[in-house]
Amino acid sequence: MFSFLYVILCLAGIVPLVFLAGCLLPKQRVVERKIKINAPLERVWDTVTDIANQGDWRSDLEYVKVIEDTNGKLIWEEKPCKGKSILFEEVEKVDCSTYRIKIIESSFNEGHWIGRFSFNHNQTTFISRECIIIKNPMVRLMSYFIISVDKLVETYQQDLKEFLETSNNSNIK
Repeated sequence: MFSFLYVILCLAGIVPLVFLAGCLLPKQRVVERKIKINAPLERVWDTVTDIANQGDWRSDLEYVKVIEDTNGKLIWEEKPCKGKSILFEEVEKVDCSTYRIKIIESSFNEGHWIGRFSFNHNQTTFISRECIIIKNPMVRLMSYFIISVDKLVETYQQDLKEFLETSNNSNIK
């Protein structure tokens, strides 16, 4: 009986500590990375904005399923190799310049992603900015052990670079 009571009291003390620690962490986790890709701007743009075929080159995805295309705005589901499916919506698409998407349904978070594109010296510069917002303090604390936003962005960019620079479609125009 004493050991059971001891366990209950320990858990009763840990839960508020985890909650407090989560409250002290920022709700937003933001990462921005820039990469230069030896491919034409149009090719990089077309690859990033071709949502239905991202599963062909992204190593972190199990699948992508386009759900709706209304008035040129896509809604799609991404199932990462690790974790639960996430629903995204296209927010803004400025030809070969800016691409914005947002999370519209996720188990624990919300957020958005912005890709910016430019071309100079026979290279496309691609800047991606990922912002994940986690409102629940307990989940927020646990997310630091589960989700590496840096790794998400780096994997996306490296997969894109590798796909474009090794494919036969990467010739500079």
